[in-house]
Amino acid sequence: MPNHDLTLTPGLFGRVRVSLGTPAATLLVPDAAVLADQAQHLVLTVAADGTVVPKTVELGELSGTQRVIRSGLVAGDPGHRGGAPFSLPPVESHRASTGPSNSNLGCKAVEAGSIVGFSHFFIDHPRFATVLSIFLTALGLAALAVLPIAQYPAIVPPTIQITTRYPGASAETIARTVATPLEQEINGVENMLYLSSQSTGDGNLTITVTFRVGSDLNVAQMLTQNRVQDALSRLPDDVQRQGIQVRKTTPAILLAVHVYSPDGSRNPLYESNYLTLRIKDVIARLPGVGDVQFQGERQYAMRVWLDPDQAAAHDVNASEIAAPLTKGVVMYKTNVGIQETMQRRSTPKGS
Repeated sequence: MPNHDLTLTPGLFGRVRVSLGTPAATLLVPDAAVLADQAQHLVLTVAADGTVVPKTVELGELSGTQRVIRSGLVAGDPGHRGGAPFSLPPVESHRASTGPSNSNLGCKAVEAGSIVGFSHFFIDHPRFATVLSIFLTALGLAALAVLPIAQYPAIVPPTIQITTRYPGASAETIARTVATPLEQEINGVENMLYLSSQSTGDGNLTITVTFRVGSDLNVAQMLTQNRVQDALSRLPDDVQRQGIQVRKTTPAILLAVHVYSPDGSRNPLYESNYLTLRIKDVIARLPGVGDVQFQGERQYAMRVWLDPDQAAAHDVNASEIAAPLTKGVVMYKTNVGIQETMQRRSTPKGS
């Protein structure tokens, strides 16, 4: 092999292609003129009357930008490419291992960009395609406002929380006399997954009912409230007077706020009472807030010890002594609520 320009030097690796077979005349067409239609290949030619005629061909190897056509085209097929006639003479020196040997071959093919079909219509009418795309985009934007699309999909099971108080009762007493009747009635409510209860030594009871993902919380709250009403008659009188709250809540805490007195002039009892009267209701009315809970809440209260001997001497029992005390507490709370309402209504705006 001549190497006059010293392109090959000792130590280089090269790739040698050896063509086997008998030299034969074959037909070459531009590779861009060959189309693929699922499992077959086509070359578009133009008939004498000007119509496009697709012809199925059998492809051979690729030689540069030219593709060998083994069968499917014959010499003299008329055609055009891009509006200008062209002719591809046969290549006598091309080697092909298989395929017929044709002489005086000349074929003119149609480029792939001239496909007549659905996509070709939009290519030939760009203005129509632009207007149609704008219309579809505007229609999609208009439908976006009414489609049921959730910005934050529900991935956490919704929960309903039942809370109540049993003043003076221990955690064991609450679990036996209050939690058990409520759990027996609530268990089995529609779409419920499980429930859990927590009784504390300060007389509080919290029952959390977890529902399936996607359940309607409004319907779940209504069904749970009906179950609670069925169990209300089986609860102690003190619990019935306190009332049972059924709320839609989530187990995650949205915000935690620590309240303190900077100069130390207010004790925790005053701070807890101020939060209950002035801040708790305002925060609970904010959109998206399900409940406001106090950790370490303290309330003004009075504990009364009875002397059994004195009570027996005056022929009174504990219920008769507690009745006027309870009545006085209720009247005091009612008067305070009316006074606060009148004060808020009489306060001018901006003050």
